[in-house]
Amino acid sequence: MSKLRISIKFANVLRAMGRNKIAMEILSNANTEMELVNNYVDVGATNDGLIFTTERKAAELLNDTKVYHIVTGTGNLLFKNSNRRIFGALEFDMESPLAFQIPQGTIGEILNEVVSKQSGKTYCLFKEKDGDRVGVINKQATRPYDQNYYQYYGENYFNDDCSGSISPWYNTIDVHVGMITKSRNPIRIGRLVRTLLKEEYTDSNIEEFVNLYKSTYDVLGDAFKKFDIVQDEEIQHWYKRENYVEGGGTLNSSCMAEVAKTYFNIYVKNDNVQMVILYDDEGTIKDEKYTSKKIKGRAILWHGEIDGEKATYMDRIYTKNDSDVNLFREFAKENGWWYKEHQDMEPGQYISNGSIRKRATIKVPLNKVKTGKLPYMDTLCYIDIDGKFCTNTKSICGDETRVARTTHGGWYDND
Repeated sequence: MSKLRISIKFANVLRAMGRNKIAMEILSNANTEMELVNNYVDVGATNDGLIFTTERKAAELLNDTKVYHIVTGTGNLLFKNSNRRIFGALEFDMESPLAFQIPQGTIGEILNEVVSKQSGKTYCLFKEKDGDRVGVINKQATRPYDQNYYQYYGENYFNDDCSGSISPWYNTIDVHVGMITKSRNPIRIGRLVRTLLKEEYTDSNIEEFVNLYKSTYDVLGDAFKKFDIVQDEEIQHWYKRENYVEGGGTLNSSCMAEVAKTYFNIYVKNDNVQMVILYDDEGTIKDEKYTSKKIKGRAILWHGEIDGEKATYMDRIYTKNDSDVNLFREFAKENGWWYKEHQDMEPGQYISNGSIRKRATIKVPLNKVKTGKLPYMDTLCYIDIDGKFCTNTKSICGDETRVARTTHGGWYDND
C-alpha cells in the first residue's frame, strides 16, 4: 500500500473539471493509501497523456537522492561564546577557517541538527554544495531545493498549503522535489486513470472523463482563456475587494476596492467603458469557457479615439502578482489595443500598442457624464460636462470640467 501522489498541476486540471465524479474521486484519493503500481502522476506534454513513476523506481530514487537545501532567509547563529553550547552539540568550530556566515541563496546540505533548549528553535550544521565551508543557521531560514525543479516548473508548483515546505505534489510534504524530473514514463489517460480509482466506473464514464480532461487541459494551457471582458453592473462587482484573490500587489492595495458601488456609475452607465479581468487559478470550465469566483487582475477598457483616430485603450493594470502585468500587455497586443506602458496614476504617461510608443491624447465619448459620485481615475480623469467626453489631456476640455482625482467620490474643477 502506498499514498497516491498527484502533482498540483494535475490537481488544478481536475478541479477545473467541476463536478465530474471521476475527477472528484481522484482528488479525494490523493494522499490516501492505495494498491498502486504507478504513482507520482503529473500532466503530460499533450492533452491525451499523463506521466508517472513506478512505485519500485520511486523507492529507489528516494533512497538514493541527496537532499539539498537553499537558504532563503536570515537566521545565522552568530560566532559568540554564548552560542558555544549549540556549536558543540553540532560539532562546529567557529574559529575554523572554513566557518562562515551563510548568505541567502546558498545551496547546500544539512549535516546535523539540534534544538535550542533556550529558544526552542532548530539550528542546523549547513555545508555549502560546491565547497567545504560550513555554518550554523536556523532551519526555518532554509527550504528543500532541486535545481531541475526550480528551472522547469517555476513558482506555480509551490504548494502554499504545505506549512512552508516546497512540494510539487498535491496535499503532501514528504516527497523529494527531484522526483518529478527523474524516471518519468508517459501513458494514455484512459489506461492510467482506472488505477487511481477505488470505485467502479463504466467505459462510458471513463470516456466522458477523458474527453472533458482534454478540453480542460487545452483551455488551461491557453493563458488568455482566463481573461474576460465585462461591462455594466459587472464592473461594480469586480471592483469589490471580496472578489479579489487575497494577497498583496496593486490589486489588493487599490483605493477603490471598498467604496460604494455608486462611485463606478461613470463606468456602468456608459457604453464605451468595459473592464478586462483575469480570473484566478481556482475556476472551472463550462462550454469551453473559464470562469471563477475571484480575480487576480483588472483594468478599465476604453473605446474612443487616440490622437483623433478610432482606438481602444486599456488603462492602468492592477494585479496581485507583478508577473501578470505582462500577461495583460500581451492580451492587449493580441486584441490590437493600446495600453499604458508604466502602471501609475499619471494621465500623460507613454502608451504603446506593442510596436509604437508615444504620448497621446485619448478621448472617449460619454452618453452620460453627470453620474453623481466619481471614482479615482488614473488616466482619463478629465470629464468635460458640456462636450460629453473624458480625456487624459486637460487642455482640450471646456470650462465645465470635473477632475476625478479624489478617493471620496468627489472631484475638483479644471482650474
